[in-house]
Amino acid sequence: MTAKGGQHLRLEVNFRSDPRLVDFFNAIFSRIMAAPAGSQPAELRQSGFVAHEPGVAFRAALNTGQPAVVFLYTEMPKGDKKDDEKPSPYDESLRDVEAERLARYVWELVEQKIPLVNDTQGKPRPPTYRDIAFLFGALTDVKTYERALRRAGVPCYVVAGHGFYGRPEVSDLLNLLAFLDNRADDIALAGILRSPLFGLSDETLLWLRWTAANASDQWVSLYSQLRREAEQKQAALASEQRALLEEAVEILEELLAVRNRLPLPDLIEQAIRRTGYDIVCAGAEDGPQRLSNLDKLVALARGFASRETHLLRDFVAYIREFRRLDAREAEAQLELGLDAVALLTIHKSKGLEFPVVVLPDLQRRWRQSAGKFVFERNSGLGFDVPDMLGRRRPTALKSMALERIERREQFERMRQLYVAMTRAQDALILSAAARPKTGNAEGSSVQSFLDWLSPWLLPKEDAGSAAPEAGSARTEVQLDAARILVLRDGAPVVAGNADPTPLPEPSSREAFVVQAAADAGQREWARRELIRQLEDQLETVEPDPEAMVGRYHYSVAQLNSFAHCPRQYYFARFLDPLEDEAGPERRPVEDTERPEGQARLSPAIRGLIVHRLCEDLQPEDTDNRALRAALQRAVASLRAEGRLEGVMLDDESILDDVWWLAKRYAESDFRKEIDAVQRQAREPSSGCEVWSERVFTIRCGAALVTGAMDKVLIMPHSGGQGVTAHIVDFKTNAFATRPGEPGFEAEKAEKVAWYRLQLQIYALALRELTPNVKEVRATLHFLAPDEKFELPANQAGKEAAAHAVNKVINELVAIRTFAETDFEAKPGARCQLCRYANVCADAIR
Repeated sequence: MTAKGGQHLRLEVNFRSDPRLVDFFNAIFSRIMAAPAGSQPAELRQSGFVAHEPGVAFRAALNTGQPAVVFLYTEMPKGDKKDDEKPSPYDESLRDVEAERLARYVWELVEQKIPLVNDTQGKPRPPTYRDIAFLFGALTDVKTYERALRRAGVPCYVVAGHGFYGRPEVSDLLNLLAFLDNRADDIALAGILRSPLFGLSDETLLWLRWTAANASDQWVSLYSQLRREAEQKQAALASEQRALLEEAVEILEELLAVRNRLPLPDLIEQAIRRTGYDIVCAGAEDGPQRLSNLDKLVALARGFASRETHLLRDFVAYIREFRRLDAREAEAQLELGLDAVALLTIHKSKGLEFPVVVLPDLQRRWRQSAGKFVFERNSGLGFDVPDMLGRRRPTALKSMALERIERREQFERMRQLYVAMTRAQDALILSAAARPKTGNAEGSSVQSFLDWLSPWLLPKEDAGSAAPEAGSARTEVQLDAARILVLRDGAPVVAGNADPTPLPEPSSREAFVVQAAADAGQREWARRELIRQLEDQLETVEPDPEAMVGRYHYSVAQLNSFAHCPRQYYFARFLDPLEDEAGPERRPVEDTERPEGQARLSPAIRGLIVHRLCEDLQPEDTDNRALRAALQRAVASLRAEGRLEGVMLDDESILDDVWWLAKRYAESDFRKEIDAVQRQAREPSSGCEVWSERVFTIRCGAALVTGAMDKVLIMPHSGGQGVTAHIVDFKTNAFATRPGEPGFEAEKAEKVAWYRLQLQIYALALRELTPNVKEVRATLHFLAPDEKFELPANQAGKEAAAHAVNKVINELVAIRTFAETDFEAKPGARCQLCRYANVCADAIR
């Protein structure tokens, strides 16, 4: 290419990393990524070798007064093995020691506010947990570091792990479902009985089996023996265990009674609620992760149940098959807005950057296994042959192939290490634990990243020496222009070391639940007490709406949610953003007028399709064939927009699912009124218009509010001047009762109250969009019961609507500007449907 006028451009400028880090990269990789002595250029090219090219830093160096690279090296004693038993210098058992020390170091960096990372002004600031990322070659042993971090009080989460199906809370619920499907599944029953679901001890299970064996020579299922023991009380059980056993029988009988009546996701939710499993999960050290995994399992069950009719065993088999295939299903993610350390693979980190990068487990050995046959593209096929004594020996071709494969893999690991280190923006922390060993990076002796680093980062005179005393080894290594701080063994990393010793485990499940509830109550009391003390000591800062105009941006749905329950808005928006298009309800009420046994769309998708139908339906589409064709067009347009990607049903099944709602709208009196205005709008002189999905952005006080109105009918005003604007908002909410039945009007009033503010925002927006409007009407059309509600004229007026909307916005702005400090809960009937009820102290359960 250069011969034909092309140019060789070097991408040498590093825009990400601090110059101190770039100096380290240049120094270490000029040594690691050097061509092996005696190697041929052609052979290196075939093996994928790439020589290191020095980088150039773009940004200015951060003045922290200390090196940007820290090497935590824990050197352990040789142990008590005999001389002829050579101990592994990188013993797998050392990982726990290394993880504990590394977790303590990270905790001290953050909690003691060590200035380490770059702020927006180019000055050092203390890191937060979200600034830190642990990068692993593989997530095989990530749980060791996750547990160590949690014990040290460091919040963390695993990015794109594949441990969801192996999580204990998921396994417990799957065992419960397996038992509910087959009461003779003793293994599943034993699993749930000894799990936190019921808390029976192994001794109790042994007593049950022993009693059954003595009572009869015939086999008796564990469940039958469990029920018999609850009635006859034959086994010598402790009173605490007997109470748990009787409670387990009661709960299991209740769940067995409804297993074929409830939809699968509702059955799981009832099991969680009835056993109090969510409370137990919330009290664990990784409580938020466990609760999110429970929600994810329910979501998976809901998606599975919506595709077609399935049995309970189908879902259990479906999940177990994923587990058998080691499917890489991530745990429910908590990283959105969470101040927590990220744990991810080096491969996953490509293209990302973090203020502080931690490379743990550098002592981890690479494993290379070879079968009887080995193929290498440049050497060919190698295999073993028997020698004179019948022992298998590799041929020379196999040895050559293995050597080249190992060399290629080492070159790939060089690049992997380079990618990992260069993710760092401001600081790099290296960590390893090993027994005394002289580092050597020559040839095949390199079996870990530590083998490459130790010759250059550990002082030569210390190699092979005995482990120093705790707190004694704190040295600084100079490597070309780079400075590296080496902390060996228990060297104090910063002042004020804290003892992260974990608290003792509770003695029983009841004690665990009681302690978890007490801890939650104590934390809530401490939070409110802190707020009270701050309010007493600090002067309240009043918000200045005039200065804050346009600084806040809210959707109609967000304002509506905050108006009805600020606590729910807080949970959904700031702590755990689980809300979707389905709105605030935790699960839909069963439709009372649709055939049973059919696959169900989610309420959000069903509403989306019906809204698109109402938007596009023409007055001429009067018979069933035209209506079905319009419905097909709506589904096709949504699929083309990619908005039905998560829907597993085919188009015919979708049409069957929403047909009853479409039919209800097509035959309604309201549709006739809309059609009449649409026909008039075709005459330019009529002054009529019909708007569909009218998107708007208006300024209300200190905020910008965005939304979309389903239908707006513009008609000449009866007084002769200006126009009348009629807003129509379609609602696909399911109703538990029918018109005329007891309770229907109360249910309708409750739904109307929820959407009243939404109609007032629409009325306010329409007055700004249409300057000559004289009258605004706003109507809710509930399609399921074909019922309408029109907002009273005094509430749709400009002053009343503006007052209601500004009141909500001012309350939100007050919280954002610290004039108010709490998201108040508004308990009510909707608590029964709120997905956050289990974690809200004020919810009505």
